[in-house]
Amino acid sequence: MTEAQFRKAALSLPGVSESPHFERTSFRAGTKIFATMTRAGDEAMVLVRPRDKLDALLQGNAEVFFSYGGWTDRFGSLGIRLRVAPASLVKQLIRDAFDDVTGPAGARGPRRPRQKSVRGRSGRPDRQRRGSPSRRR
Repeated sequence: MTEAQFRKAALSLPGVSESPHFERTSFRAGTKIFATMTRAGDEAMVLVRPRDKLDALLQGNAEVFFSYGGWTDRFGSLGIRLRVAPASLVKQLIRDAFDDVTGPAGARGPRRPRQKSVRGRSGRPDRQRRGSPSRRR
């Protein structure tokens, strides 16, 4: 797969944008990153879930796929050597990663509810005060 093919596959999905992300370019659905690619275009990273699918790809195709260490272990990020990767498989992985961050068929909205942050006047989270309010002066 070439850099151009990877970019085209990612940008062909609804609502996807491309933007810089540290030393890479990222492909985002809204604010959620589902794939990145090196500036040289020789390697990419996509989210792969569930974990058994990720492990099978790593074990079965070591010349194509590789681990990003903690990123792979914690988040399911799979490294891909694009020059030796089958285009059809990478396109499917891109689509699956997109679906994972957006929901099936590109549905928008968070996958799980966000917790609201309670902040005080200072902008920092409120802390529980010890003692009763009458003790404050």
